Amino acid sequence: MKLFDTVAIVCDHSLLELATAIRAPLELMRLQVRLHYFVQYQQALNFLANEACHYNYLVICCHGTGNEADMMIRIEVVAQKDGDPERDDGWEETVLALRPSNIPQLIHNFQGNILSLACGSGREPFGKAFLEAGCRTYIAPDELYFSRDSAMLFAIGFFYHLRAEDRDFDRAKLEVAEAAVLAQQLDPRFSMGTKAFRVYEREV
Repeated sequence: MKLFDTVAIVCDHSLLELATAIRAPLELMRLQVRLHYFVQYQQALNFLANEACHYNYLVICCHGTGNEADMMIRIEVVAQKDGDPERDDGWEETVLALRPSNIPQLIHNFQGNILSLACGSGREPFGKAFLEAGCRTYIAPDELYFSRDSAMLFAIGFFYHLRAEDRDFDRAKLEVAEAAVLAQQLDPRFSMGTKAFRVYEREV
């Protein structure tokens, strides 16, 4: 990963704090960080379908919920009940649910790497769905209850190790999966911490 490479961080209101906490260290590493704060349902859909594909790295800061039968990455937004975004009234809270069953239909032409910080989003059905959507590498925690502090620590550590090739000329370039493994080891004793992350790679 090179100086000034671009990273997109997406979040809803529930984890805006986490998204902004991660943004600052990445900018200190001289990466270009674009924060996309999802407020409206259609805004989130449009980003996933039309804008995400322009990034090599995408960080998802949202909650994850659900048992095996109802697992989702939960994006909390609002939607205008009549479908008219110009109206001032009629806005209702809703959820854009990213499920293994709909992820390949919602994310278009994405060929980069995704780091999800949502609880439980590292379970195998999610990994398979994101790879089917075109993802090169998908990284996420498989624990249903996951530490937010650990999410922040993993994200910063992951990009720190990815930047090694441009920071330390004695070190070889690290692949995305290699950087993820090093970030996992930041706290190897805590089951709901950095060790909970799983890596899924598309076969070349």
